[in-house]
Parts: sequence; C-alpha cells; structure tokens
Amino acid sequence: MTDEEFMKQFEIKESVTVEGITADYVWYNSELLTNKMSSWVHEFKRVVKVMENRHEEHLEIIKQLLAENNELKRKVKKK
Repeated sequence: MTDEEFMKQFEIKESVTVEGITADYVWYNSELLTNKMSSWVHEFKRVVKVMENRHEEHLEIIKQLLAENNELKRKVKKK
C-alpha cells in the first residue's frame, strides 16, 4: 500500500455535526434559550401594550361619535 492510498483511508468523506453533552454545553445552551425566551416575553408585552393603547383610542373615538350623534339628534328634534 502506497502512502497516498494509506492517507486516503483517513480522508473526510462526509460532514457530521456532533454536539457535546458537557455541563458547559448544557449551561451555554440553556443561557441562549433563556435569553430568547426573555426576548419573546418583552416582545409579547410590547404587542399587548400597543393593542391596549389602540383599544383605548377606539373607545374614546366611539365615545366622541356617540356624543356627536346625540347632539345631532337633539338639533334635529328642535327643528
């Protein structure tokens, strides 16, 4: 067997990703997941706050429209 043939045995033929299972690996990934979840919570709270603000604005608009409608009805009755 030539040196070239011998070395060809050790040639990488495919790529395989292997994830470790050390304590450092677990803590590192748990920290990543914790950060992502915190980010999701922050984003969810932001969306809820925007929805609540829009809802309050819509209720105020409805209140104004009802008052305006009542005023117009009152004016029509006077005539």
